[in-house]
Amino acid sequence: MCFLKTLSCFLAPAVLIVLITSSSGAQPVPMALSADEPDSLSKARPVRYPIRGDANDDCVVNISDLLMVLSGDRKGDVTGDGVVDDTDSSLVLAVWGSSCGMRLLGDINGDGVVNVTDLLRLFRCWGTQEASCDIDGNGGVGGVDLNLLLANWGRTLGIRLIGDVDGTDVVNVNDFLGLLGEWGQSSSSADINQDGTVDEVDWRLLQANFGATSGADLVGDINGDSSVGQVDLDILIAVWGQHYPAADLNGDQRVNILDLNIVLGTWGNTAGRKLTGDINGDWIVDDVDHKTLLALFGSDSPTADLNGDGSVNSADLLLLLGNFGKTFGTTLVGDINGNCHVDGTDKALLLAAWGTDFPISDLNGDGTINIIDLNLLLANFGATCP
Repeated sequence: MCFLKTLSCFLAPAVLIVLITSSSGAQPVPMALSADEPDSLSKARPVRYPIRGDANDDCVVNISDLLMVLSGDRKGDVTGDGVVDDTDSSLVLAVWGSSCGMRLLGDINGDGVVNVTDLLRLFRCWGTQEASCDIDGNGGVGGVDLNLLLANWGRTLGIRLIGDVDGTDVVNVNDFLGLLGEWGQSSSSADINQDGTVDEVDWRLLQANFGATSGADLVGDINGDSSVGQVDLDILIAVWGQHYPAADLNGDQRVNILDLNIVLGTWGNTAGRKLTGDINGDWIVDDVDHKTLLALFGSDSPTADLNGDGSVNSADLLLLLGNFGKTFGTTLVGDINGNCHVDGTDKALLLAAWGTDFPISDLNGDGTINIIDLNLLLANFGATCP
């Protein structure tokens, strides 16, 4: 944490110096980020954020990735443990068929933001079975995929799990580096508060949520798809015995029987039931959830099936509309991150957005994060869910 605090202390000056180690293991290379030249670092880093198991970086996990692993190609080290082995092939099989557009609904090209580039790509795939464009995973590219993309227009990886800029389901130092690389950009994965620019507010929000994982945000949701189910179990089994942070649900540095019990104990839970109507799990029930539910209307999507009757229908829509505008922080006053405990993390998330209109931290709903919100949080500090 000393390293992180050091970086944050030097955020205000015009030039930031960071060390980025290349994947080849070469010596760190000093790079400068100038406040007057926001693109100086972004030009030196890749635009796409790979999904788990995607060895060839084409935004879909399929036979090509498995063959890379089986051939021993160094890119087949999808677990990132330094070796290509059975664990990698097991992980590929566990997430088989997943795509960038499923990780962040609509982000077909995997650059961490849903925008016109994804829309154009979807139109080129229209009527085909192109897996990378098949957002709802029904085997074809059509109207539902278009509606899901439009429903999530402008969303970023950084808001999907607050601070998870690179979409690995863990908020860590790589996300800080990713944010620095996109500093000042207007359409970016690192625009956590979605105000149109990557800036100090995004930095502070990332810092406040440092160490968070999808599996802790919605307990058991290892792959961050806002539901606990078979894919989460398959990933956990694939990395059994390893130090794999996203699947280490109890934080004991190993994926083991304790983590398995957590997944089984939360089986079937969804973000939309944890906070009724919050289909995408971003801690607020809003228009994105509304549009996503309408896009999935009539399907059996578990994330949008708020009452668990097996179908997305008018009953689910009424539940969502009845809770529209609600956040975790207003359900249990001050519990901004929804972990059923008003604590230091919630305070940090509030202070990170100070003076902005970030709705997740706006406890009284007046459109500004200010002393009133802070007083509400402090008055309820230490409170837990009933």
